[in-house]
Amino acid sequence: MEVVGEAAVVIDTNFLAKGLFQRKALKWFADRMTKRGHWLVVPEVVVWEWAEQARETVRAVAAEMEDATRRVESSLGVDLVVPEVPDIDTLIERITKVLAELGVEIAVPEAEEAMSAVKQQVLQRGTGSKKAGVKTGTADALVLSAAKAQLGNADAVVLCTADKALGDRAMAASEQIQVANSKKTFWPLLAKVSPAVADLVKRMESFLMESSMEMVAAGPDPFIVGPVDMDLEVEEQLGLNLDASVQLDASIEQVMAMSLHDVDVITDDEPPFAQGEARVRCLVMIASWYTDADGTLTDEWTSTEVNLHTYVTVDLDANHVPVDFEVDAPAQLVAVDK
Repeated sequence: MEVVGEAAVVIDTNFLAKGLFQRKALKWFADRMTKRGHWLVVPEVVVWEWAEQARETVRAVAAEMEDATRRVESSLGVDLVVPEVPDIDTLIERITKVLAELGVEIAVPEAEEAMSAVKQQVLQRGTGSKKAGVKTGTADALVLSAAKAQLGNADAVVLCTADKALGDRAMAASEQIQVANSKKTFWPLLAKVSPAVADLVKRMESFLMESSMEMVAAGPDPFIVGPVDMDLEVEEQLGLNLDASVQLDASIEQVMAMSLHDVDVITDDEPPFAQGEARVRCLVMIASWYTDADGTLTDEWTSTEVNLHTYVTVDLDANHVPVDFEVDAPAQLVAVDK
């Protein structure tokens, strides 16, 4: 069913950017909602979860760096900086400020709603459940409560969540609540989706290929930025004999081929745009760092051919000509079958 009229779009923690707080992803989403007359709602509990995930990420990095400072001899002159783990309340304040700047509404539960959410978890009712023997469900109850609270404010409510159980419960609560478990299923609810014609896809592939080659030549990497995680199986396929704990950095050296799959073209939007899976064949330079037996920090560079899998959004002009693009998710590095 396509949503007609104004819609309140409620975002769960796990819907955008793999559950991480990313201002860029939220701004892109909020801007498109505003242009269409809809508005974005983030439950307060989602702000808390984003802040906690950010703090835990920094805590993990700090622990790794502290270990590195013990393993790398200081006389080598390697400057290893251990990041300070931020205060959780400070992170919550910063996220709240960003959401206000983006015009995103934060849904703060009433005392009765908060008490009901805790009760559901403790008594294992409603959204209450157990994961690995631990009672959960308070956060889900608060997200559902935020969605239901919008029913009187909008013609329809769209709950964006990757949690199937929560989505099913939301749709059972009201026929006015629609559920999207990904951006791919979200856009058909709010926009007219037309088939991606072969000619347009070819033009998009050519545009991405040309743009990527120009960006690689200029310096910034369009698909890989920073560390890349690879399991041992991929390392072996790439011919790298690495310890499991080694950190890898990869940058594109040459783009060789580009193809798009599962493309959705959204024409009922200004400007129109298209989204799809990008598969890129390219050469990458991989840098690995390790400590020799004598304690010397060594870097090793390897050039190898790989496939990159990611998702892209391509902006189109009024004539459906590609004019810009952005990568929606970090690229996954996949070894090329030899």
